[in-house]
Amino acid sequence: MKEKIEAIARPLSKLDIAVLETSHQEEEEHHDQLAARIDHLSHAAYQEIEALYSRFNPEANKEEQLLFFKRILAIKNRLRELQLVHNDLAKTMYENNQLYLHQEIDISSVNKYISDELKGRETKEIIQQNFHQLLSNISKNNTLSDDEFRYINSLLMQLAARPEGQKLILKLNYLLTSKNAQLVIKNSKDFSCSMTRGGTASVNPDYQSVSRKDKFQEDYQSVFKKATLKGEGSQRVLVGFDSSFNKTISSLNLDVYASKSQGLTDMGPAFILLAHELIHAIHNLDGSARHNFAPFFQTRHYQDDPFMKLLYPTSSLYSFGASAEEYWTIEGGKLCENSIRTENGFGLRTGHLSTEPGSQGIRDLYYIGLAKSNTKSNLDKYSNYLQELENKNDQEIVVQTMDDKTVEKSLKIEKLKMIRYSPDDIITLCKSLKNFHLKRTSNALEKLPQSSRIILDNNADVDDFLMILPPKVLQIILAVDSWCSDTKNPQTIESISGWDIDRHDLDTMLPKLKTLNEIFTKSVVDLGSLGHHLSQFIERLETKGQSHHYNM
Repeated sequence: MKEKIEAIARPLSKLDIAVLETSHQEEEEHHDQLAARIDHLSHAAYQEIEALYSRFNPEANKEEQLLFFKRILAIKNRLRELQLVHNDLAKTMYENNQLYLHQEIDISSVNKYISDELKGRETKEIIQQNFHQLLSNISKNNTLSDDEFRYINSLLMQLAARPEGQKLILKLNYLLTSKNAQLVIKNSKDFSCSMTRGGTASVNPDYQSVSRKDKFQEDYQSVFKKATLKGEGSQRVLVGFDSSFNKTISSLNLDVYASKSQGLTDMGPAFILLAHELIHAIHNLDGSARHNFAPFFQTRHYQDDPFMKLLYPTSSLYSFGASAEEYWTIEGGKLCENSIRTENGFGLRTGHLSTEPGSQGIRDLYYIGLAKSNTKSNLDKYSNYLQELENKNDQEIVVQTMDDKTVEKSLKIEKLKMIRYSPDDIITLCKSLKNFHLKRTSNALEKLPQSSRIILDNNADVDDFLMILPPKVLQIILAVDSWCSDTKNPQTIESISGWDIDRHDLDTMLPKLKTLNEIFTKSVVDLGSLGHHLSQFIERLETKGQSHHYNM
């Protein structure tokens, strides 16, 4: 495992990330040392991503944008590899009742969440006991696969390494234990937490009698303290998590939030996303989830702040929605996402909006983040930005929009190139290829200049070509190319003949893949290695098909 970790550390060093040298005295280090090494590498990478966002240039041209975001993608790709190693290490540590703590919490600050039998014991023992009790609760009340449980365990261990994460673990476990409640974790397409019966707070009647003028003058902290009448608390809270997050393009997302400190901040890794939802879960368990909570929207701080209305909008004319709860979860509460983000090297997030490169939205959000700091210089920057937008002519807007589209498509291609596909992944992709995908591909190629052969002899040419393909065809081409060009395992092409493929699936896939290959072969484009690998892939599948017939 040590060799795997150092194999990831070397590319991080080449990205100019400050990676400490490790000792070579021992062949294999102890689990705590390995966990500390992964923790160091991860946080050095997080800090570099945030340092990059602190230098974000909203006026960068498309080439500069691509260099900027491809660097972030390269870092995130190494973080994905570190997460896979941590999954295995965390499993071993859990089985051995071990837990890595980078820094211990001041235990007196969370004394009310500690059971009587644990009071007076060492801080590390208290945290370990609560951590394992929480995992036991999750195991007991869920039907998670081994891989899903391993991933949850890894994410919670990363949270538990620092004081605010420890506070979250202690408080969550205390509420589940004292209420005999259930934390139900379901595999989902994203990270989420459902509002529950009994989990929602209402407005205190005493606060409703306060004059409108006095309410208007209240700050957020006072409003939440005075106006909240807690519910009874939920006995069962449902949290959704994306168990495939680290295996898919999701972990390479370039989504950003507004940040008061530097304009933009990265969305963060999966354990930050899970922490956000677990804070919602805590609010539901103790009856303080502030859904449709009117007092938040009636204060001077909200009414007089146009940026708050952008960052925490109401749901509709008829419902305030979840923005008050999101504010409290993201930045308003003592235990909030920002307290977790800060101790892990991420910028402070503000708002329940996100965006990604390749759109006007990322520039808008950057200036909103700066303006939210309320400094004169940043407010002037925001004002000047709005003026520049207003003064742009139609031609400038068209050029900017086209450049944004190029950035969006180029970054998607870059992400797809970084994904490592399993045989099952590739089979699933190929099965989803339809006739209309083939027709669109043919139409796209026919629109190219037909006067001479187009040879893709550099990366820029390849990317320009890939941009015109339908997304499904693009993903299939890159998945096949990735598998066939795996230099670490030269036997991968030959192994295709041994894949376990259902006969019906093979008969469905092959004709469409052969048609796709014919479309490319007859076009004016020389695909180079991309086309060669697609042909090799089809040949191996045909061999597989012949063996099927032979066996019958």
